Amino acid sequence: MKRRESGFTLIELMIVVAIIGILAAVAIPAFIKYLRQAKTAEAPENLKKMYDAAATYFESEHTLRNGTPIDSQFPASQAAMTPATACCNSTGGRCSGTDWSDPTWQTLKFAIDDPHYFQYQFVSSGSKAGAKFTARAQADLDCDGVFSTYERAATVSDDLKIVGTGALYVNKPIE
Repeated sequence: MKRRESGFTLIELMIVVAIIGILAAVAIPAFIKYLRQAKTAEAPENLKKMYDAAATYFESEHTLRNGTPIDSQFPASQAAMTPATACCNSTGGRCSGTDWSDPTWQTLKFAIDDPHYFQYQFVSSGSKAGAKFTARAQADLDCDGVFSTYERAATVSDDLKIVGTGALYVNKPIE
């Protein structure tokens, strides 16, 4: 009785390796794109928090220390991005230990305690019907010098109603 050796032939192994290579060639770029999209989830959520806080501040009454009322307005501008440099330069591409002590962030009650990918900015001007603001988030997600930008803006109508953008302005969402 002749005994047959069990195992795979070289051709069968090469076919399996080729199939695995093809699957990896398709899956790895899709996975990298998915990771970048996951990183961008931070921006819309934080811009919504900033928008809601700015609207609440506008609708609240404010006075000077001597009791003189202040016209309805959005919090003062935070002209520089926070943090000042792109998070790409940080370890792992995330910023941590960001200083949110600026009066604008304090007024908006906005701070991010966890490591984050985006830099944030709040720009406002005017009062009453002329008031407007833009909340901005930007990040260099893959450290190539190209920034993903997300913005949410609002203006105030003549009847002192806040008219905000229903959708985000997005430029190069996953660069």
